[in-house]
Amino acid sequence: MDEMQQQYAAPEQNPERALCEKQPKEKKKKSFGAGVATGIVICLFVCMIAGIIIAVNTGRKTGGVLNAAELEKLVLLNSMLDEKYYKEIKDEDKVEYIYKGLVESAEDPYTEYMTKKEYDDYKIDSDGNYAGIGAVLAKDKETNEVTIIRVFDDSPAMKAGLKEYDVILSADGTYGKNMDIDEFVTYVRGTEGTVVKLEIERDGEKMTVDVTRDIVTITSVTYEMLKNNIGYIRVDEFMGTTKDDYDKAVDDLTSQGMQAMILDFRLNGGGFVDVATDMLDEILPKGTLVYLLDKNGKRTDYTSDEAHKTDIPIVILVSEETASAAEIFTGAMMDYDKATVIGKQTFGKGIVQTIIPLTDGSALKVTTETYYTPKGNAIHGKGLTPDIEMDFDLVDENKKYSLENDNQVEKAIEVLTKEIAKVGKK
Repeated sequence: MDEMQQQYAAPEQNPERALCEKQPKEKKKKSFGAGVATGIVICLFVCMIAGIIIAVNTGRKTGGVLNAAELEKLVLLNSMLDEKYYKEIKDEDKVEYIYKGLVESAEDPYTEYMTKKEYDDYKIDSDGNYAGIGAVLAKDKETNEVTIIRVFDDSPAMKAGLKEYDVILSADGTYGKNMDIDEFVTYVRGTEGTVVKLEIERDGEKMTVDVTRDIVTITSVTYEMLKNNIGYIRVDEFMGTTKDDYDKAVDDLTSQGMQAMILDFRLNGGGFVDVATDMLDEILPKGTLVYLLDKNGKRTDYTSDEAHKTDIPIVILVSEETASAAEIFTGAMMDYDKATVIGKQTFGKGIVQTIIPLTDGSALKVTTETYYTPKGNAIHGKGLTPDIEMDFDLVDENKKYSLENDNQVEKAIEVLTKEIAKVGKK
């Protein structure tokens, strides 16, 4: 997605930081043999591989991950690639895919090796600032088309006339339909001040739009005041700037007389654990918010203190896309009986990843722990069941979206209006 993910913690400040990512992308299947270095310098290659083997030695009887016969086969595969494959494969690419192949042996869609370029791109994403068009892109599961699902205010995309639900067919001649969304986004982004030529389709009509890339600052929080003094806050993800944006939204809505609050997590796929728990600390009383267990039983607790508590009625909206850190937040609110949850069963991602930067600029993102709600519930593969289960629908006959036409928002208003009345009678 061309949406921002979580803020990167610089290695010198915090080399390992727990995060709950979005729903997993389908991983590209790479052959282990696709990452082997060239044939003529086999001796050098063997020395290099030996270094890798020592570094990742798991204590097999033969003394490493690969025994002599397996290592010989690896070198043979490399030689065959050099001789038979119809294109040249760079040595450095082969080595990178050795690393990727090793990490993929975990068979975990959330655990991955990131090259220096991939990690640099990740840090740009997670920082919340990048040079691009200022739009959120997503792939339609059925058509595989790249669609704009959000255009940021005052962004290059908005200035160029792009709209939500426009289909982006290509960027500078590169078509996105058969490409992973994260890869396609790299063609949409670029250097500040450069122009990207987008071929789009809108209402069945194709057109070309030139968009001048600019530095885009992403906000993951949007809000407004609804009827009956009910504040509405949508949190798209838990990134580095989310807590500050959320605090500003709450302060503004409170100044307008907010008596109850809707938190919309329906498209929230996750983010950093500590961002979610910092926000929970503003709402919940003293106690455990979530705890993590690693494979050795080591427990890490995230807790709240007595400094802040929120007493107004709250509804949380969730969907099948609500995942990881958004589920941590929702699960804690449910365990403390602090919110009514409306929507659909959530995604069920109850595991946590840690980013470990390496000295050459690459990084390992590895699943390290399982998380549990304050009452000890593990939701991985199960999700959270809403208090009020209901499908999303639009009450407007023309199916034009607005909060007023959102049946789940209307249900939330109904529930909160009753809660406000109860508080008024006390």
